[in-house]
Amino acid sequence: MQWDLFNNLNEDYINQHRLNVMGGIIKRVEFGLAPTKAPIGYKNKRLEVNNLSIFVVDRPESKVVIEAFEAMSTARFSIKRLREHLIEKFPSQAIAKRIPSTKYLDLVLRNVFYIQKFNYDGQVYEGHQEYHPRLISDHLWDKVQNVIVGRGKKRSNSSLNLPYIGLIQCGGHLLDRDNCCDYAVSGERKIKKLVSGEQKEHFLWGCSNNRTKCSQRDSEYRKENQFKRYINQRDLEKQMGGIFTGLQFPDSMIEWMKDLLVKHHDQTMRLQNEEAKELRQLLTKIDGEEKLTFEKYIKEDNEFIQTKLKEHIEKLHQDREQINRELVLIQSEKDDYQDKAVKVIELAQRSDIAYKNASSVNKRKLVEIVASNLKLKNGSIEYHYRKPFDLLVNLSEKEKWWTEQGSNLRPQRCQRRALPTELPAHRKYVSTFQLRLK
Repeated sequence: MQWDLFNNLNEDYINQHRLNVMGGIIKRVEFGLAPTKAPIGYKNKRLEVNNLSIFVVDRPESKVVIEAFEAMSTARFSIKRLREHLIEKFPSQAIAKRIPSTKYLDLVLRNVFYIQKFNYDGQVYEGHQEYHPRLISDHLWDKVQNVIVGRGKKRSNSSLNLPYIGLIQCGGHLLDRDNCCDYAVSGERKIKKLVSGEQKEHFLWGCSNNRTKCSQRDSEYRKENQFKRYINQRDLEKQMGGIFTGLQFPDSMIEWMKDLLVKHHDQTMRLQNEEAKELRQLLTKIDGEEKLTFEKYIKEDNEFIQTKLKEHIEKLHQDREQINRELVLIQSEKDDYQDKAVKVIELAQRSDIAYKNASSVNKRKLVEIVASNLKLKNGSIEYHYRKPFDLLVNLSEKEKWWTEQGSNLRPQRCQRRALPTELPAHRKYVSTFQLRLK
């Protein structure tokens, strides 16, 4: 009886302790602090006032994390190569020891903790504005996530002749959930042995979803809709070439496109310059505020107030680094837009010939410039034209239709003259497109 009594008392103590711990965790989560140990780039710090454990930026480790995100956003590194890059970037032994392993580095790049959020019990919560500082901007975070899942990844596969890896998504649906598949379409290298004994390689493309039941992989669905699971590389190239067949532009249209791109470029530059101006003004304000706060810190004798002033100085330093990264991103977007504008003009002159004669890497770039949202569905490629190509598709057929005589002819007394087959040089291709753009 004494043994059972002590067991009941111990069980009651454990239950009470569990409730206290869970109550503290729930309050901490509602407050905006993750009930976990700080990941790489941060460190735990306990406040002396209320003994609260908060997160602060660890300077050496945070440089590693920021460099990892910025390098990965270029889509030129695998996880293994990224770790080697970080080791080369930070030769100091003290920092090199803090660089995570390949497996943990992949988890770091997927962790929402660096954008002032955290995961707990399967849900995402907003972090505390002061005690959970942001390390990565949302723009950089989204860019890295797109690279990780394979969308927009700039892979050079000219040796394997797979230029569209990571560019096409599956357009099928999940049979058991009735949701879109949206998995990446991958290419597989196959070797076929001929009767003569020679080996011939070819490439097949299909949905890479092997976890759930996709309509593009299900044999019964494919048999019912009469399409194959894989599409041949040659057929895929032919369908990709169809993107450019409607882009046949006369010289006058090319001049109009140049003017349009120049105007759009000027407008984009103006907006980006205004944004950069605002960011530089913020930098000036931060410098002034940091100077005043530092003077207060030197004159102050109260240790608690000194601690708060020091934390505020660190927060201002983080804001300055964040604004500097945003300015770098704005400049990179300017350069990227200029490169694309030049490629658009070159493409407009010889769209179909340029694609057929291009290398594997350039074929991918041309497709990315002209089309978006490419999906493989029932053996066919579906896509949307980017601007301004969506206005210019099949221009010759539209011009022919515009200049034809109407079918609903009126009597001779009120019949209007048909449009001329050749419009004046100063009006051709201008009025209709300007109205559509407006």
